[in-house]
Amino acid sequence: MTRFVRLLLAFGALPLVLPASTVFWTLQSVSFSDGGTASGTFNYDADTNTFSAINITTAGGSVLPGDTYTFLCGGDINCSGVAPNSGQALFLDSDPASTNLNGLTGLFLQFTPSALTDAGGVNSISGSEITCSGSDCNTPTTPSRDIVSGAVSGQAPAPEPSSLLLLGTGAVLFGFRRLRKQV
Repeated sequence: MTRFVRLLLAFGALPLVLPASTVFWTLQSVSFSDGGTASGTFNYDADTNTFSAINITTAGGSVLPGDTYTFLCGGDINCSGVAPNSGQALFLDSDPASTNLNGLTGLFLQFTPSALTDAGGVNSISGSEITCSGSDCNTPTTPSRDIVSGAVSGQAPAPEPSSLLLLGTGAVLFGFRRLRKQV
């Protein structure tokens, strides 16, 4: 067996190692108990437990007028008592510059039956939109409205070729070139 054939077999037999990627999640048909709705998207990387590119808008109903959420609750505010931001749940507030949530709206989303993953898929959503009482929103709040239906759908990005695949392609092309020169 020639060295070239052995090289081809080695690269063909090795599995491709593709890095996990951030998944693009979309809210679907989310409705609140007061007739309002929510729509939007966000990215989530389960490996690093990181949310990014958050863009969620709620439309008004009979209890709350609706708001826009583009970032996680955090920074100078202790929101951990409301909801831990993870693949299972997240809490968004409506003002990135505020150090006091009192009077601001917050959106709590919980994903069931399981946490979000890097594989994507569809999860049900529960949770609520609230008007915060207290500087950190840990005090029971009113007015509020609950999510009564909806889901979140995640689309994993198409995998990119790994370095190993690129290296193997180069080796194959080099082998063909060398084989042609010998003939």
